[in-house]
Amino acid sequence: MRVIMNLDFENFVNPSSDEAGKILAGLLSRHGIRGCFMTVAEKARALRSRGRLDIINIVKNHEVNYHSDLHSGAVTEFLDEVDWDRGINYLLSTESKGIRTVEEVFDQFPRAYTGPGGSWSPQVIVAMRRMGIPIMSYTPFEIAPGVPMWYCNALNLNYYLCLDGYYSDEDRLRKWRERFEALCDVRKETQGVISLFTYPIQLLIKGWPPRPSPYLGRSPREVWIPVEGRPKALVTSIVRDLDEFLSFLVKEAKAEFITYEDLYALCKQDDPGWIPVADVVELAKAIESRLTYHTCRGYCYSPAEIFGLIAHTFGCYRRDRSLPQLVPYRRIIGPLFSAPQRLREPIQLSADYVVEVSEDISWAMERSGHMPSGVKSESGGNAVTLGPGPFLGAMARLLIELWESGKLPEQVSSGQQPDMPDIVEQPVFRELRYFRVWVGYSPDFEGANLLQLAKLQSWSAKPATLR
Repeated sequence: MRVIMNLDFENFVNPSSDEAGKILAGLLSRHGIRGCFMTVAEKARALRSRGRLDIINIVKNHEVNYHSDLHSGAVTEFLDEVDWDRGINYLLSTESKGIRTVEEVFDQFPRAYTGPGGSWSPQVIVAMRRMGIPIMSYTPFEIAPGVPMWYCNALNLNYYLCLDGYYSDEDRLRKWRERFEALCDVRKETQGVISLFTYPIQLLIKGWPPRPSPYLGRSPREVWIPVEGRPKALVTSIVRDLDEFLSFLVKEAKAEFITYEDLYALCKQDDPGWIPVADVVELAKAIESRLTYHTCRGYCYSPAEIFGLIAHTFGCYRRDRSLPQLVPYRRIIGPLFSAPQRLREPIQLSADYVVEVSEDISWAMERSGHMPSGVKSESGGNAVTLGPGPFLGAMARLLIELWESGKLPEQVSSGQQPDMPDIVEQPVFRELRYFRVWVGYSPDFEGANLLQLAKLQSWSAKPATLR
């Protein structure tokens, strides 16, 4: 069983919490385990300013990843209020500073990102990918428990088994083992990964700083509140049980500990590069039958990527009046706005017009990297706007007919595909929510705009295959 050990290294408020990172890093190293320290940039600054080179050096033996600049829920609330481009630009300008700090302090460029409080949004995923971080941890976007999902062109995986939740339980060791074995049973068929996690702060301090807290504001040092530490005897007991639990994982459970960089190597699908047009036709047949991700010749393509392949094919056809031999693979993500109101019945579209519009769409996606939210079309002299699903259906049907007959028909019917892929009806998307999931958000924060945007990006979802 593959296991990732996550340590959310984040409390920069209480200097007394610094030592916990050193204790846990040393404990993992003694068992030959490389943990993943998901590090807040302000924590890295605090360690550097406090002269804790001893802690920095021992943590450097592990994989050091990124956990935001200031660990604040205000960023997510801001993203819910602004458009896509403003949100992306804000993240690029603010979080790039934090990424540089973590790299400077620990001499490692982060490979994975964990949002504070498990917060996530498509803008954050895309911005992190642009800044060179291709893996998102502690997100809900998985194909099955522990089975990563490609979503917004990043590898996504959730957290499981919070060790801290048992610290106050004298029977913690037995419960850790039972919970781990239950997680293993769930993954017998899927071979999914188990992500264990802990907050080093919880080892030495009873809890998070109470409200008002620097975690909740836009400035990290507005309020410094002392927090009661755990009794020394309890800390000693917890460390002893952690030591035994790690020994159980390594020696009895035969767990294979990996890092996020290891996970990425296991899941990374080679870029197919240029794809034979015959394969694009096969994908068109598959997407016409069902709006979901599909596999062809060992490569898995998201609905958004298939949309891009077919549109590019018609762009080439419009220019040369013949189908291309090869079509370039592009990492297209989903639309940024909801589809227009659906027409009651399919409509007939001029085939020449579909080809023309497809070329325009292909060029737009080349520049923006995302699908259109709607496609202006004409039917019987009337202007209509189709959602991306029905227009994809029209493109797919037109390509199939052109391939099979060798000539372009005069008309093609718009498809009856839904406006979002099948996976949006799965629990992973149906159960998304922000309301009252983290104390770092305002009490009434619902994130309705981000939730809708996350569902629109289901167009970019496809499974990651563990080698």
